[in-house]
Amino acid sequence: MRVIPFVYCVMLTALLVGLYISRHNQLTELRIRALSLEKEVRIEEAEQRRLELELALFMSPVRLEEVARKVQYAHLRQPSRDELLEIEVPEYRPDGEVRP
Repeated sequence: MRVIPFVYCVMLTALLVGLYISRHNQLTELRIRALSLEKEVRIEEAEQRRLELELALFMSPVRLEEVARKVQYAHLRQPSRDELLEIEVPEYRPDGEVRP
């Protein structure tokens, strides 16, 4: 008669160990995924910094002056007030209403 409770205890222990191992595996998978996502974030942040630097260099006054001095852009000039066009664009609102 004492064998049956012992078997139940062994089965319960095996079930609990199985659940513990399963939970531990899930935790390990989440840690691996978190590391992968952190790596992706670092890569994207580095790319963002590179693009910001490239934009800053592209828009720098020194570079723009160099471009302005090039022969291929010599024909370009600042337009006069008479040459400017003003275009009125309607404002689109999220509710679908259009305002002039």
